[in-house]
Amino acid sequence: MQYISVMMAFICLSSASLAEGLAWGDFRERVHEAFGNGDSEALISLAQEREEKPLEPAEWNAYWRTYLNYRAAYLAGEREADKEKLEACAETGKLAIERGENSGESHALLGLCFGQLAGTDMTAGMRHGSKAQSMLDEALMIAPENPRVLLAAGINDLYTPAQYGGDIDRAARRLEESRQAFSQRGTSDQAAWAPAWGMMDVHAHLAIALALLDRPMDAREVLRDAEEAGVASPWLDSIRKRLEDAGLG
Repeated sequence: MQYISVMMAFICLSSASLAEGLAWGDFRERVHEAFGNGDSEALISLAQEREEKPLEPAEWNAYWRTYLNYRAAYLAGEREADKEKLEACAETGKLAIERGENSGESHALLGLCFGQLAGTDMTAGMRHGSKAQSMLDEALMIAPENPRVLLAAGINDLYTPAQYGGDIDRAARRLEESRQAFSQRGTSDQAAWAPAWGMMDVHAHLAIALALLDRPMDAREVLRDAEEAGVASPWLDSIRKRLEDAGLG
């Protein structure tokens, strides 16, 4: 009788885990679709859903809300950021760290949010610029080989003006390290709710960095690698087209 009770409990637990996995898989697919469509409102709705119907541990719940606000604020890195969404990104990023997300990824995301806030106006630059660098430095101390940490550090190096510590050469090196790390470990970690993004970003930003360094053939090679790996987005297409239109590669 005890054996039957244990088996029934195991079956119920397995069914609940399967349902949770299916629900999380559906969530990830909707995130991918919303981002691919450039639908910032859908991303914000997904962030609200995470707050109202959490499946994942509290620290990862806050991480995903940070990521969704980050994406919604600045979908492809090419248009003016939404300051309100970046502020929400910063608040949820701080919450993820307070709740104990210690992989380095929340520090890196928070650094990106602060960095983009710093770029919205001069006052914001003075308020958030040093915070961005501090968060990214801490992320690199926690997880120096994490591909998304390297990606965030490379993005910061690429878009920060040189007089404030930006460095395009260093950006290219870090982005290449990130790309190699992604190729070795993929985008997803073991837990269902762990991060699974960055491949598109690293190819796009690396191609831009290489083009700025007057290495258009290398930039084109990065874009070809993305295409061969099945990494596609309108942003990558636009970078490719600009290189072609300029006769670069």
